[in-house]
Amino acid sequence: MNKDEALQRLKSPIARERLAGARYLARYPEQQDLEYVRAALRTENDHWVRLALRSALTTSTGDSYKDEVLASGAEDQEQRLIIDDTYAKALEETTKSLVHEIRPILGRIKSAARTENKDYEYSETKREIDQLTELMEAIDLLGRAAAPPDNTEFNLSDLIKSVTKSIGVGATARIYLAGPDALVVRGDKRLVELIFSNGLRNAIEAIPEQQLADVDSDVVVTWGSTERDFWLSIIDHGKGLPPGISEVFKSGFKLGVTNKNGHIGMGLALARRAEKSMEGKLSLTPREHVGAKFEYRWSVPAEAGKK
Repeated sequence: MNKDEALQRLKSPIARERLAGARYLARYPEQQDLEYVRAALRTENDHWVRLALRSALTTSTGDSYKDEVLASGAEDQEQRLIIDDTYAKALEETTKSLVHEIRPILGRIKSAARTENKDYEYSETKREIDQLTELMEAIDLLGRAAAPPDNTEFNLSDLIKSVTKSIGVGATARIYLAGPDALVVRGDKRLVELIFSNGLRNAIEAIPEQQLADVDSDVVVTWGSTERDFWLSIIDHGKGLPPGISEVFKSGFKLGVTNKNGHIGMGLALARRAEKSMEGKLSLTPREHVGAKFEYRWSVPAEAGKK
């Protein structure tokens, strides 16, 4: 891509095209392009494109936009948003490259291990390879969670029912669904699925096996919408949240005895990254008497983000 192509892409009706153009201009800022960038920013409603345009402005030497940011008192927030966008770009590109290199190597290791070890299916080698495979898939998901959201219309009710049916196979906890039969929402379906599936897995694992015979040991999933946002909620009746609640969204954090042996522990960190990409609000809070509540809310995306 060159500068002329980047400027042309800023006029595209497709958000991803505009994002590509804005990111090019952020990498190679030139004073003569600032008016085009400012004009694009005035009409842009897509969150990620706006961040890239702001980055192009703030990285241009002598640009007055910096002074406007300082005067508004919003410098910290602007810098945080730009840094987060830069981090997301690096994360997406790095994980994609890493997984591309690791996946075939891991495949060859698995093939060789099956050939050389007659008892492979019951071996420690298989358990370690499975652990590594899970980690690779988690890294792949992390990269996809950092990608700009692809907003479309989809049926949230169908998504929840499908994921619940898939994850619920073999689960010992009882899962109850309480929401509208059909609820069409707008957002990134893959990111909502990632957030919900990880929240549901953690809720199921939060209930100790010895508690499953109790009446109040179920998992309750609800969902709906308001005039301002869409939401989904998962309530479990497990032992509740352990000390260090502020750490649960970090990679590798395990909820004590609630996680299965060998669990990578990246589920909630993945959900948090997806939350940032969609500009939603994710929370995990203890309930008054027992268990925890996992909730995700996101606003209706701007019309300009439609494909």
